[in-house]
Amino acid sequence: MGLSRMTISTLKACAPLLENHKKALGQTFYNRLFRENPELRNQFNMSNQRTNAQGSSLANAVVAFCGNCDQLEALGPTIAKVANRHVSLEVTPDQYNVVGGTLLVSLEEVLGKDVFNAEVKEAVAEGYFFLADIFKEEEAKMIADRISAQGGWHGWRRFQLARKEPESSLHTSFYFAPEDGDQTARFAGGQYTSIRLQMEDVDHLVVRSYTLTGSTKDGYRITVKREDSGLVSQFLHDKMQVGDSLELSAPAGEFTLRKGPQPRVLIGGGTGITPLMSMLREAAQEPSTPAFLLYRAHHPLVHPLQDELAHLLNSNQHITCAVNYTLEGESQLPSSSSSRVTLLPPSTPWTADAIGPLLPTGCQAYLCGPSSFTATTLDLLQQVGLKQDNIFYECFGPET
Repeated sequence: MGLSRMTISTLKACAPLLENHKKALGQTFYNRLFRENPELRNQFNMSNQRTNAQGSSLANAVVAFCGNCDQLEALGPTIAKVANRHVSLEVTPDQYNVVGGTLLVSLEEVLGKDVFNAEVKEAVAEGYFFLADIFKEEEAKMIADRISAQGGWHGWRRFQLARKEPESSLHTSFYFAPEDGDQTARFAGGQYTSIRLQMEDVDHLVVRSYTLTGSTKDGYRITVKREDSGLVSQFLHDKMQVGDSLELSAPAGEFTLRKGPQPRVLIGGGTGITPLMSMLREAAQEPSTPAFLLYRAHHPLVHPLQDELAHLLNSNQHITCAVNYTLEGESQLPSSSSSRVTLLPPSTPWTADAIGPLLPTGCQAYLCGPSSFTATTLDLLQQVGLKQDNIFYECFGPET
């Protein structure tokens, strides 16, 4: 049974009002949530609270739901993405009640009781718990699939660092093996894992999500950029040693290759190349479908996984790539693959006129990078006429 007509009307009327109060709503909600439920800090990147990035994400989601409550199919991709994240972080059904109660009180505080009156509150509550039931049903199916998969599990599982290898001047790959010695679940290119660890001088468990960039016979690889202000990335690079352990969740995420005969175009910016490299390895197994990697980075020295890319290019005639470094530098991509490698001049503008001619006709596009890069490239793809249902993307950052 769907939402009542009155509830839909009320929620849609709320959308423009909430649009003007997004910042206050996000801040108020999370301040209250963590003050009253400090244990939930174990499931959030608390560094995002300082910039209200997580608050912006929540407020955007509330506005999107209110505006599309009469056409929930438009929210399908978002629901799948958020459900994957919830399962990865072991969100439980009872926590939806906690979040719902906090949301209602926060809306009343931000909008005032005259605006957020009993009628509006009832409509928002109906809408929220209707959506919560959709999430809980979807997440229950995901959990069942994870548990039943060969080598699969749900929740947190201890892994040990088996190896760490530098991949660029900023990136390092970390190889983890399960402490129990049992099998690990296979993952699709583009998926991620969440890690959880206890750090000194931090009064809660710290969680982060990282792309799975590879696997071994007994574990997983993640490739992490060292961020100047990154609490966990600095710890991994500077302090974590072989033999140390942390917890991982099972592979999750819906940013994966779709089936179809269309040429695949993988477009990455910076560390956004990490899920695309896993996708490219999968694409290598389908020689009848051309795959083209378009990558942009500041300099070859900060381009991770170059050796792996070179190997894929040398070994697979149906894979090609174009690389745009914004600063001059010598690429490590070997000359033997030069017929399938295009090094774009640093002065190449990131525009439809410059990039459009590189894209094969009728392609599927998979896009990943920082939010500004992703937004610019989405606009570029639309300008060159690529259909929306052939564009799949993932942003790196909390406001996604």
